[in-house]
Amino acid sequence: MLELLEDNALVVCALLCVLVALCILIASLSVLRRAKRLQPQRSVAPSMRSSAFRAFDAAPFAAMLVIDPKLRSVRAVSGAFTDLTGIPRQQILSDSYLLENCLSKDARRDLMEAFDAWDRASMLDVQCDVENIATKTTRRCSVKVWPDAASALWIMELRDVTEVHNAIIDLEQKAQSAEASEKAKLRFLSDMSHEIRTPMNGIMGTLALADLHVDDPDQTREYLHQADDLTKYLLSIINNVLDISKIENGKMELENRCFSLNDLLARERGLFSESTKTKGIDYVVKGDTLEQPYVVGDELRLAQVVTNLVSNAQKFTPAGGNITVNMLHVQSTDDHLHFVIRVSDTGKGMDKEFLKTIFDPFSQESSSTSRQFGGTGLGMAISDQIVRLMGGYIVVDSEVGKGTTFEVYLGLPIANDEQIAEYRLEQQGSASSESSLADAVEDLFSLSGSTILMAEDNLMNASIAEEMLLEMGAAVVDHACDGQVACDLFAASESGTYSIILMDIQMPNMDGRQAARTIRAMDHPDAATIPIIALSADAYVEDKRASRKAGMNGHISKPIVYETLEAQIREELASLGTGAQ
Repeated sequence: MLELLEDNALVVCALLCVLVALCILIASLSVLRRAKRLQPQRSVAPSMRSSAFRAFDAAPFAAMLVIDPKLRSVRAVSGAFTDLTGIPRQQILSDSYLLENCLSKDARRDLMEAFDAWDRASMLDVQCDVENIATKTTRRCSVKVWPDAASALWIMELRDVTEVHNAIIDLEQKAQSAEASEKAKLRFLSDMSHEIRTPMNGIMGTLALADLHVDDPDQTREYLHQADDLTKYLLSIINNVLDISKIENGKMELENRCFSLNDLLARERGLFSESTKTKGIDYVVKGDTLEQPYVVGDELRLAQVVTNLVSNAQKFTPAGGNITVNMLHVQSTDDHLHFVIRVSDTGKGMDKEFLKTIFDPFSQESSSTSRQFGGTGLGMAISDQIVRLMGGYIVVDSEVGKGTTFEVYLGLPIANDEQIAEYRLEQQGSASSESSLADAVEDLFSLSGSTILMAEDNLMNASIAEEMLLEMGAAVVDHACDGQVACDLFAASESGTYSIILMDIQMPNMDGRQAARTIRAMDHPDAATIPIIALSADAYVEDKRASRKAGMNGHISKPIVYETLEAQIREELASLGTGAQ
């Protein structure tokens, strides 16, 4: 046996080597299998990191972070984070507290409150402002956090939602504005309903009483006078509403003509001297001796402001009180005269809280104020807006029981010598011709026996105007239902047939201004000379200017007042040197 082993030693050695190699191979495979089993238990980061970066790729415009909440460290961060915050990626990985630099104190507080209330199981979704520390710009961001139970890590997303956030805010503001506007409209309609119904109730009541006393002329006349006063008050309400509407829509136009501030104050003195005297109020106007009183602006609108202020003072000042109107020269610079018009009274005064809203439309201190003193609360709003359009402002100071002072600060261009000379000439001509023109109108011109052409589409208005004209002495009033019919009637008439044409503005087929232009362009002997007067509900300066531009001689605003209609017709006939036939 030994000899056999010795003879086959090489074979045995080979077999032994094979056995050893097999053992080593088996052991190595066992170690590798064990290592493979142990590998997931030693580290979960590669799997988590792969999942996080897949989320980064899916949201390339969002800043993504993987956070270890126990260590309070950032394990991974996307490149968009630096674009959003200005913090380099390596810095946030080494110091997670740098994220606080992007948050304001309020944003940090809001986030902390959100995290404290978070259940750590569902997704956290909040919004806050994030500042870029490099560009110092702030963006509105959505902050979302997803917890991963297996790895105990959080995935945080910061997404810029500034545009969406701003759009939502804008929509909310527009909705609030629309709601406020709707409430304002309803309040406006309610106020207007009350203000219009009050005089209308009086008008209807006095007319009913007049009808019951037709057998008593004096009593009937008294009721008719009361109704007339109420209609004038109603008209003032309508005019104020139209003024407010024009101002708020940016359609009020201011004239720029030379006028004298001294003359304006003189007219204000005359306007209120009798009424204040009757009420027992001492009314004084000072400062109407300015060295350079001639300015360029809208005298009518400025007079409206002063009249509103003095009328308001008279309304709230009892007998024995004082009202003072004072004009003070402040300075003259850059060809402008800067001055202040001060209106002071010793009336009831106003509460300080009410002064904050005194220039709001329909603003009155209390409902009892409207009942006791009347008014719509529009006068102050209109005055304030007119002064603002002129480039000035109004200051008010008041104390309950002691009185109120309004100060109007304005700076108007100083008129040049040519403008002043033209203004003086107009004033002199107007003053010298008033009496002679009145005498001429009364003595030489009359509507007696005249034929008048009237264009008016409203039958009731036409009937009333026709009755007025016949009362004035007219023999015939030809009525045209629109501008085209008026043009046809005039074109077919012989020379001298019509003494004057009264033209409504808003009519079907052809409006009044187009009709006036058509008549002026006709080949008719009277086309260029016949007086044409507008009768229109349009009552603004720009409306009257448009009527004259269309070729009309005058513009009478509705409602038509008998005396005004008669005076203007006769004035136009007299100024043209042709009387009614």
